[in-house]
Amino acid sequence: MRPDPAEPPVRRRSLGEDSLLPRLDIVIVNWNAGPLLRACLDALATAGTEGLVLNRVAVVDNASADDSLADLAQPKPPVAVIRNPRNVGFAAACNQGAAGSTADYLLFLNPDVILDSGTLEGAVAFMEAKENQEIDISGIRLRDAEGRTQRCCARFPTPGRMVGHAFALDKLLPRLAAPHFLTDWDHEDSRDVPQVMGAFLLIRRAAFERLGGFDERFFLYYEDVDLCRRLVAQGGRCAHNAAVSAVHAGGGTTNAIKARRQFLSARSRILYTRKHFGRLAAVAVGLAALAGEPAMRMLRGGARLSGREVIDSAKGALMLWRAVPGLLLRSATAVPSPPRPTILALTRYPRQGASSRTRFLAYLPALREAGFGVEVSSFFDEAYLGRLYEGRSPRRLSILASYWRRLKVLRRVKSFDLVWIEKEALPWLPLAVERRLLRGAAFVLDYDDAWFLRYAGHPLRPLLGNKLDGLIRDAQAILVGNDYLAEWARGAGARRIVEMPTPVPFDKYRARPPRSGAGPLQIGWIGTPSSAALYLKPLMPVLAEAMREGWAEVTVVGANNADLAGIGAVTFLPWSEEAEVDCLHRFDVGIMPLADDDWSQGKCAYKLIQYMAVGLPVVASPIGMNRKVVRHGENGFLASTAEEWLGALRALADDADLRRRMGEAGRLRVERDYSLAPASPLLVETLRTATKR
Repeated sequence: MRPDPAEPPVRRRSLGEDSLLPRLDIVIVNWNAGPLLRACLDALATAGTEGLVLNRVAVVDNASADDSLADLAQPKPPVAVIRNPRNVGFAAACNQGAAGSTADYLLFLNPDVILDSGTLEGAVAFMEAKENQEIDISGIRLRDAEGRTQRCCARFPTPGRMVGHAFALDKLLPRLAAPHFLTDWDHEDSRDVPQVMGAFLLIRRAAFERLGGFDERFFLYYEDVDLCRRLVAQGGRCAHNAAVSAVHAGGGTTNAIKARRQFLSARSRILYTRKHFGRLAAVAVGLAALAGEPAMRMLRGGARLSGREVIDSAKGALMLWRAVPGLLLRSATAVPSPPRPTILALTRYPRQGASSRTRFLAYLPALREAGFGVEVSSFFDEAYLGRLYEGRSPRRLSILASYWRRLKVLRRVKSFDLVWIEKEALPWLPLAVERRLLRGAAFVLDYDDAWFLRYAGHPLRPLLGNKLDGLIRDAQAILVGNDYLAEWARGAGARRIVEMPTPVPFDKYRARPPRSGAGPLQIGWIGTPSSAALYLKPLMPVLAEAMREGWAEVTVVGANNADLAGIGAVTFLPWSEEAEVDCLHRFDVGIMPLADDDWSQGKCAYKLIQYMAVGLPVVASPIGMNRKVVRHGENGFLASTAEEWLGALRALADDADLRRRMGEAGRLRVERDYSLAPASPLLVETLRTATKR
């Protein structure tokens, strides 16, 4: 786990401007792209990012059978790989890659696109320009390998045009049946267009959230057409930016499966027609795709003396014959535009912050599935967290930018059905200010630690008063991570309190494989430099003794050597979300020492839940939520004194079968009580009720 940082006081340092720059996340969906993907990422690594912050590149792999994902590790850009055990389709994979993003922009990029050095800078600058603030989606000029500009913008299809396409009328009689792509325009100037190609689709993240992402019924093709159509139907704008360009190979990996590609294209046209024009129009398009299109393809293949083309056309037609009844009947229900009710999630941190990731972002798929539209806006950005995790003070300008971003988003609270707030909307500002900005909005507050203690005894207390108590009384509901926080909320006069422990995505936390052979007990701890100094360092004399005796080794994830200097030989590993589970698999036992204070009483034992999720026994201080999660002697041990800690660890070191039994018991407990599956319905019900007021 990467816990939330203990934020140090701001000290005067040189001011930077990164926090004011637009932030970009890139999503690349891969299926057997191999060399294309590597070439795409190589070009991305050298693309200029002046004027923007490239947060994250997510490569979503749809069960590739080649070596596409080999050797992707590189210092720039930071690549996060999401591996799907099966091919879930392009639209669904795009939504996976975008889930949890807190960037200003999302770029959906095909792996067969090679960016120029200034592509990213120019694309984002175009959207940032004052005159383009009403543009939500933009594409760029795409070139083929010979440098020719491709026709990559299109008009919205109609049933008549799609029937004409099936009989090749768009090629034979283009004046009668206009082609899908805008072939009568050279794409050399920038202008508004109906839709841009999904090979390079840049969208404001808020617009993507508002639309509910891509319609996942489109397995491949027309998901970009549908997204643009829904945006334009809401009054949004799409634009072509001719000032920047990139090379687009086209076809990509689908060239190897031409029969299935033809089937998927026809299938998506029928789905699109059913969704936007109704069943009768879909029947007409389906009949044309079944009768006219295969015949035209076979005639063309025969004229070229290409038996392969004839066979592929026949295979594609057979696939479509089998699918048409379901497309027209079982899948006939149109997808509603945009999902309601809508929620504005005001998190404290972006994805790197544990509380925001685990108590907000982890629930986005479940909320969307339940019919909510969710827009996420974090207070702090990645640069702020990066400095804290490196032990450096945040830049003053970064903090000012955080307030500026939050004030901008709070101007729109009345356009949402519910505001879901992590702790408070505007830290360290008076209750009257926050109430003024939230006036007329229904909101829910979420607490996973004793946040009220930050205000107790603070010099600003006379100005702030009992700010959190006032917010709690105004809120529709209070979500808390344990009974200690529930008691505090109850004393503050909360209308409704929902106790919801911090869960893990259990499917991600695969069980640790059995360790072969003997050797020292591998004791593990995961956290931040600040929490290591507060909680782990006081335990180091105990751990140092175990290491001196030779029966234990210690691994620390997420805290560097300087924080634990002078404590002996300890393995230090960097933290990343992608490598987190692999790091946990290095442990034989997970530990969570705490101090006996009020702040520790508010903690939600997330470390322990993580350890147990991968099947590790645990040893923990008997404080707060730890006592509820750990069943002493069943899934771990509770230890207060140095002697109890040494005894518990030595018992686990001496008995591999005990470690196995406790690990299995802990994993079962997490699956039942502390995973997203049982927690998600409770959150959905709480937020749905709050929207009804």
